[in-house]
Amino acid sequence: MQNATNIIDTTACDHEEIRFPGAVMPHGAVIVLDRRNFDLVACAEHICDYLDMSGRYPADIISLLPADLLLQLRAHTGGYVDRFNLANRVVIDVYNNISEEHIVLDIERVFGPLEATRENPLQLLQETRRLQERVASFEQEADIRQVVVNTIRDLIDFDIVQFIIVKPDGTMQTVDEASNGHFPSFLDKRFPRTDTPDPARRNLQLHDMVYVPDIDYQPMPLVCFKESIAPGDIDLSQSRLRSLAPMCNRYYLNVGVYAKLALTLTHKKTLWAMVIAWHHKPKNITPKNRLLCRTFLDWAGKQIMVNRDISSRNTFILQSNYVDDFLDELQRSGDPTSGFANLSKLLLKIIPCCGAAVVTEDKIFRAGLCPENSQLQNSSQGIQVLTVQNDNAAFYIQEPYKTVRLSGFMALPIIQGNSYIAIFRREEVELVTWAGDPQKPVEIDEVSGIKRLTARGSFQAWKEEVKHHAKPWERVDIDIFQRLVNGLNSLLGNMQRRSSSDYGDSELIASSHSLTSQSSESRAQISGANLAERTLKNTLKVSEKKPSVLIVESDFLSASHLEDLLKEAEIISEMPPNPNQLDAFLNNKQYDIIFLATDHATLPWHSMIDSIKRNHPATAIIAICNRKPLQNPGKNTVFSFITRPILAADLYQTVLDSMA
Repeated sequence: MQNATNIIDTTACDHEEIRFPGAVMPHGAVIVLDRRNFDLVACAEHICDYLDMSGRYPADIISLLPADLLLQLRAHTGGYVDRFNLANRVVIDVYNNISEEHIVLDIERVFGPLEATRENPLQLLQETRRLQERVASFEQEADIRQVVVNTIRDLIDFDIVQFIIVKPDGTMQTVDEASNGHFPSFLDKRFPRTDTPDPARRNLQLHDMVYVPDIDYQPMPLVCFKESIAPGDIDLSQSRLRSLAPMCNRYYLNVGVYAKLALTLTHKKTLWAMVIAWHHKPKNITPKNRLLCRTFLDWAGKQIMVNRDISSRNTFILQSNYVDDFLDELQRSGDPTSGFANLSKLLLKIIPCCGAAVVTEDKIFRAGLCPENSQLQNSSQGIQVLTVQNDNAAFYIQEPYKTVRLSGFMALPIIQGNSYIAIFRREEVELVTWAGDPQKPVEIDEVSGIKRLTARGSFQAWKEEVKHHAKPWERVDIDIFQRLVNGLNSLLGNMQRRSSSDYGDSELIASSHSLTSQSSESRAQISGANLAERTLKNTLKVSEKKPSVLIVESDFLSASHLEDLLKEAEIISEMPPNPNQLDAFLNNKQYDIIFLATDHATLPWHSMIDSIKRNHPATAIIAICNRKPLQNPGKNTVFSFITRPILAADLYQTVLDSMA
């Protein structure tokens, strides 16, 4: 029963199964084995017919499998196994999917004469290189994407092939396509986020290819051979043959799609694009052509990401020159606060934004289109960490004859109390052409009363004016903003430390034992430490490499703080049980960074450093103490710190240096 009045809540779709439990698609067959003894646990009901096992029963399948297949499975770690010939001259491709309890084998039959089913690996390699050469001469991302859809359509001869970009908000947009005109064009059309609910997105992350040669299929149930296990209990989530949700299939059949191929592209474990192909009637794709499509798309996707990284890196290097020149000028001036007025103008120059502001306790420096001073001052208490927003609704500017909304906002705190630096982007109203109504209706199950998403009957264009969003901040925008603010904070911290040094080292060392001191110096140092910690965490969130860290401590409170900080940043850290036996502990271990934190007067930490440098030359070392070193151990070898705030700030830089 269609509920015409309830057209908003489509969240129930996120609870739909992404597969049909205990069943597989009929274009292949599945065998489930016990991981411990290779006993048959279950298999697809149609396996005898699928493999031409005339007069046999499903339970006979193990005895008919080639001996070398079972032998390979004992050491196989998952993925494609090999091509095998059965005794009845049936040729099969076997894929191994390992779960915690079972080995799930996907079996696809290779049709044709036995001689013709043997693939020449050199020929396959040559075809792969020939496809890659199609892309090699193109540098622009749009050109590469168009070559991708054209090439894949040539390989599989489907009606339409689309290159779809995944937006930050979860919606998807067709940016390139190759088509014979059977389906209407989807170019530049946006797909609502609910078209691919969370379970389906997790499935796309799990499988780099979804292939259905006939969407209008009848699911083939599993037959279990152990009474304690039901078909629905077997985890088929790794299987490429698992039966899809009936609702998902109905979604495509409603628009006349009877065969589909979906290939995903991920970067740093994040789905960023898809290539999908549709055909108006059932259509097979040979294993060879599927592999060619997958391999070619991987190569093209990497080319796109490499080009993006090069472009971002070049932009970062160029803008860093402006940042370095600005910071050098501030350092020569001796007073970093003297550059606040020019800082907002510099931000307008190096980062695409409409306005920038430096907000301190007593002054505000603005450039471009910014909120009113009262709004900026009221926001100072809320800027404690890196804040990045693309849909902020807090700021409105009244201009002649119109009101301007500032929806993009990025800010970082600076050491001075309740001070921060912010940049802004104005709202960009976008006329989006959706591929169908983004607020699709739901239906109510008459028995359970549960709301379920109703598959659309068409992708008729649906236009909508999308407001309250600014252009998203790019990674390079965030990086250069952080670099500038971090550099400024470093100069401010040095200025405060130089000012405090006039009171003598004895007073500074005494202050280090009391982090609860209410002096302006102590507050500034603690603020600097918190800022360094937050910056480290934000940076490591987007870092691919995580260093391994050893913390050697002796009665030094900051060591436990270090350990907590590293854990929060998901860095592996370890502490030896006895600092005096460090050499023995490091005999069979290797670390990227070693923090030697000590406040113990008798611990020979200088000799420890010499020993580590001698036996572990590739390891970065930081020595931390509450006392100055007795002698200069050498430039760029050892750092000595007085208080925890300085330690946290240098921790950030040292970790980044080790990851370079």
